[in-house]
Amino acid sequence: MKINLMDPGLKGAGGHHYDWDRRIANLLAASGHEVRVYAFARADIDKLDGFARDVQVEKLFRMDPYVRPLQFDPISGTIERMLVGRQLIGEDLQKVAEADLWLWPTLFCHQLLGCAAAKPVAAISGCIDMPPAGDLPLPHAEPGPWWRFAANSLRQRGHVIRALGSGEAEEVSAFLPFIGDLDPCRLPVPVDGTPRERRELKTVGFFGSKPRDEHGSHVVGALIELCLRDGLDVVTQAGDLVPAAMRSHPQLKHLDNAGEFPGKLESCDLVVAPYRWEMYVARGSGTLWQAMASGVPCVAPAGASISRTMARAGSVSLFSELSPRAVFAAIQHAKQNYAALAAAALRSALEWPEQNGLARYVDVMTNGRRSM
Repeated sequence: MKINLMDPGLKGAGGHHYDWDRRIANLLAASGHEVRVYAFARADIDKLDGFARDVQVEKLFRMDPYVRPLQFDPISGTIERMLVGRQLIGEDLQKVAEADLWLWPTLFCHQLLGCAAAKPVAAISGCIDMPPAGDLPLPHAEPGPWWRFAANSLRQRGHVIRALGSGEAEEVSAFLPFIGDLDPCRLPVPVDGTPRERRELKTVGFFGSKPRDEHGSHVVGALIELCLRDGLDVVTQAGDLVPAAMRSHPQLKHLDNAGEFPGKLESCDLVVAPYRWEMYVARGSGTLWQAMASGVPCVAPAGASISRTMARAGSVSLFSELSPRAVFAAIQHAKQNYAALAAAALRSALEWPEQNGLARYVDVMTNGRRSM
């Protein structure tokens, strides 16, 4: 099969776009498919290493999928972003090689609108990144009626949806009123881990190389300092957020984007995710999915859908207030109850491949949800 992997969010090394695209494309190529990867027009191609030799990577897409409506207009920004995005994506897709399938590992509404406007027609598989915008200030989320418009446009122009959905069941439910007739489903998460038994909390991890408000970047530095003062080892990608006086601390290890992300995460005993719960109310997290696949207990916000999943498994210590005091209290709770959390995380990780993993994801995206 000829497969075009489409990702305007692929700009350089690091992050889930790079990690997922590389592994998805390489597995597809190893399975005998002809694969082309289309990245952001200003992507640093020289740094996009790790793709198989027979996977072609090209710069193409002109619109950054993470541009916010306010960057267009404070009032009509959402409309302008959709219309500009549909036009640019539609035009860019005229330049791609002929394929049997367009695979979008991270799909936004304006991209689906662009697919509907493009010719020739190809089957489409996509994993939706954001739940539809509602009353909560979700970044980059798009209103449900626009998704409905995209669904109607696809149907009218004869496009075939092979697999469409999200790794979070609650996100799929949020889309049903708008695109339910496209049969969105809960997709396997394309993440694999190497679970191991953990007996003691020694090392905590803070992940994410770029400061992001939704990741609680304003509290990360204080939390790292509290952990170090408590005698814990810390691994972090957020070196710039560490207080200057603590940056050379012997128990602090700075991580960069080099190498495989799963190995970075699996080196710690507890993943701390001081996220804003409202940003993850029906949305997944690549870091927390990797922790679940690897059997690493987590500290995460109450109210997020992925936190509810971990709470049912018993592998998370929750906080309800995004402050250094409250999040550190959740870390202390995890420390005091670590044996139970670690055992639950290991059990959950051993069950993870039953519904998730890269191979399952690729199978569903290429063959449709029949294979689930």
